[in-house]
Amino acid sequence: MNANPNLSSYNPKHITANKARHMIKQSTLGTASIMPGANTLLITGTAVQRKNVLTLLDLIDSTQEYKILFVDSPQGVADSVKTLKDTYTQLSVGSMAAPPAKASGIRVILEAIDSRIFAVAPSLWADRVKAALAHGAAPVKPVAAKVFTPLVTQRFASTGANDPSDEPTTIIRENLGRLSDTTRLAQIDPVPVAREGSH
Repeated sequence: MNANPNLSSYNPKHITANKARHMIKQSTLGTASIMPGANTLLITGTAVQRKNVLTLLDLIDSTQEYKILFVDSPQGVADSVKTLKDTYTQLSVGSMAAPPAKASGIRVILEAIDSRIFAVAPSLWADRVKAALAHGAAPVKPVAAKVFTPLVTQRFASTGANDPSDEPTTIIRENLGRLSDTTRLAQIDPVPVAREGSH
């Protein structure tokens, strides 16, 4: 147990203490130094800082090489985690608060640092992870609303208002013709009728 409550120690198993210290510095998550004469890291800082550094070490202390990325992303951490999971289902993605388990496969951690997304990903996946985070989620295309046209309008539109074969137009024209005939008859001058005894 450490006598200093603000100090944590870590013994890397797969990487050197020097490489681990370099990646901690690159991440800006906290501060670490190497114990003289040993492959041991001494981590200083607040409880949250030390926890984040230990989470980082748990990921990068692996036989698989990891890379640290800083990405300008249009999304926050939660949305970025979802985007990465949806884009690459074979990745196990988490955050500093909820990191992926060791036995969960290809692990990636995301965190928000200074308005950017901080990512720790396997070197072989670094470019793909960076591209997915920079792009963000694909915009959802709005569904076009269907416009329902009345049946009569559809028929006029399909046949044309001047089409003689159109039934409504034909009926209207017939009625207009009868009306014109009646009007013409009313305009004819009456024939004088001879009255009896007018001779």
